[in-house]
Amino acid sequence: MYLDDLNEIMLSNATLGSEEIKSAHIKKIYYLVTGRNAWHSTWVQHFYKRCISTEYRDLENDAEKRRGAGTVFYIEELPALCLETSLGCFVISEINTNFPLKNYDPKNFLKIRNQCNYTKVLNCPTEQVFNGSRLSAIFKSLNSRECWKQPERKDSLFKLFLKDKEPKDFEDHSSYYAIINSSTSGGKKNSLSWVMKTGSITGEYVVNLANL
Repeated sequence: MYLDDLNEIMLSNATLGSEEIKSAHIKKIYYLVTGRNAWHSTWVQHFYKRCISTEYRDLENDAEKRRGAGTVFYIEELPALCLETSLGCFVISEINTNFPLKNYDPKNFLKIRNQCNYTKVLNCPTEQVFNGSRLSAIFKSLNSRECWKQPERKDSLFKLFLKDKEPKDFEDHSSYYAIINSSTSGGKKNSLSWVMKTGSITGEYVVNLANL
């Protein structure tokens, strides 16, 4: 199942931000990267719509359709923060780092907003961070310098949505995250071959966030 970019989902559902988070989990997603050698041995990467899925088979099939001379593919396993709502799952992950979401710290930011909401409705504060928050508060935290120990890298943060699905529809957290490289296929008539290698990405910081 492919994950959609949050901005596109917001265009079709302007009220999404009012959705309340029911639970927080760490899950695994798959990210397809394509590239080819350009002039002077420069490596050029191509990022495109729907290059992220809950299943690596989706991306292997997509690579077959996109293959061409000099093109190489690899599929990265990524840890992702999965926030469940009644409309589906909001998913956050980060690339170009071995420590996804290490610098994202929305704890105080979201606690203040939760306390305001609960004080108004229930006349009591709460220590919850994600659960009970509105998605709009999460969106604001992701765009707030206050919630990042270091500025997020440009184009490295994934904000995704999987409509009408639950956390059980994702693969569970792994002890390690692999990289699956395409290798020579022996001609166009044969399918791409794939080799799995242990990657250097850790999910520990996403675990910490999910445990909040």
